[in-house]
Amino acid sequence: MGLQEFNLDNYTDLKKSMYIEASAGTGKTYTITGIIQKLIDAKVELEKILVVTYTDKAAGELRDRIRKACPDKDVDNAPIFTIHSFCQKTLSEFYFTANQCANLSLVADTAVEDFIDRWIRDVLKNNSEFQRLFETSAKENTFINNLKRDFKQALSKYYLNRDAKEDKNIVSLDSENYFQFPDQILNYDDFEKIIPLSSIEELFIIKDFESQWKYLEEHLQAKKAEEFRNAILNSILTEHRFYFDGRTYQLNRMGDEIKETFLYLKTIKEYWGKAAEKADTHLYSKFYNSQLKKLYLAWQDEKEKNKAQSYDDMLRSVREAVCDKKSALKKQLQKKYTYAIIDEFQDTNQKQWDIFKTIFMEDEEHTIIVVGDPKQSIYAFQGADVNVYSNAVKSIADNGGAPYSLQTNYRSTNAMVEACNCLFKDFFDNN
Repeated sequence: MGLQEFNLDNYTDLKKSMYIEASAGTGKTYTITGIIQKLIDAKVELEKILVVTYTDKAAGELRDRIRKACPDKDVDNAPIFTIHSFCQKTLSEFYFTANQCANLSLVADTAVEDFIDRWIRDVLKNNSEFQRLFETSAKENTFINNLKRDFKQALSKYYLNRDAKEDKNIVSLDSENYFQFPDQILNYDDFEKIIPLSSIEELFIIKDFESQWKYLEEHLQAKKAEEFRNAILNSILTEHRFYFDGRTYQLNRMGDEIKETFLYLKTIKEYWGKAAEKADTHLYSKFYNSQLKKLYLAWQDEKEKNKAQSYDDMLRSVREAVCDKKSALKKQLQKKYTYAIIDEFQDTNQKQWDIFKTIFMEDEEHTIIVVGDPKQSIYAFQGADVNVYSNAVKSIADNGGAPYSLQTNYRSTNAMVEACNCLFKDFFDNN
């Protein structure tokens, strides 16, 4: 997607949605302020312009800039939020429509850590897999601390809908917990069938392996074929692994009839070796993922009993209500806001994007403007997903939105800009 340079002076089609890719130092906040000023000059009411950014500090800076640009407007009460304060405001104002209790308290920052401590102490202590991992860990305290850390991070990103089902567009288990083979991903059960190996037949679950192996068996008269076959079988018998010596068995030494099969088996050897390297973490990953949904549901029950909610719960509640076809919340928010300007969009996630696209991209009466820089997407540990950014800007473009960028760095010297461009020239395309 080619990006046009955005120029405030030429910004006249105020109804058109767009995305602006803005690198550091290119005047992003200045541009957002200018867009809002243009909308106000066009008689758009400030309270109709929803502005969402990533931090309270950024929201405060935007508010100050807009106050200076539009001194006669009530900027103090303008809808300038972080994503969490937007959700909090929405649920407070429309709690009945969102099917939300009106007087929920905000859960303390330490509450989730206390809950995980109790979960490990009271629930997992009788779990046989947990006991096995605990007893075989090199350092028991390190194992417990790592588990606490992983559970805490997971609870901030994990998501179940109102039917307690995963939405794979929002949350999927870490792909590193699965095992990649050519054109195929093996799950935990498959992994346990092939590592360690007891027979060649166990590898038949890998795509095309059975047919390739049988082809090799049928062409043992080919040069090096039988010796190559026996080397593989011997490694399985004596070492329980899929292996052959790459110095002894090379493509130029194999008979022409089996060269393609040799290359296939060489590839499988490489993938099998990478999967085998994960054997030590396999049990931990399997246990962790088996507990995640249970932990999440127990944590939700804990908060419900205490009439409390987290910021992530607010985000979940707004998404569920906005995306529910039976809910009136979407129409209420569409009536309240005409424009949405989403800053730091590279740090969004699927839940946030579901909210904004549902409100602002389903008719021509609403406009969405997203501003971000995928190079600065650094909050994956908090659930941000740069792939959501990529899919969202494509969706905006597919729906007639305009692709723009801010191309001039005003913060750095020319020498610094030129040096950075030279250093990273092979990492990015011309856009």
